[in-house]
Amino acid sequence: MGEAVSEQNITTREIVANIAQATLGIQEVTENVSQSSVAAQEVAHDIAQVNEEASAIAASATELTEKADRLRTISLEQKEMTTKFTV
Repeated sequence: MGEAVSEQNITTREIVANIAQATLGIQEVTENVSQSSVAAQEVAHDIAQVNEEASAIAASATELTEKADRLRTISLEQKEMTTKFTV
């Protein structure tokens, strides 16, 4: 009977050790998930910044196109005006 109790104590200690290892594993997984979440938030923030910059570039490109069209119109008007003058 003493031997059975001794074996039961050994088995109980092994179970406790396994539970402790499992707990450490779960803590490690939780930490990794937390780190992944932080990284995902940073990526989302970076994507939002890129999107804002892309919108600003698109707006500038539109403005530049409008100004180039206006300059072309002015140039054509000047050309037309100069053809009216003969030397």
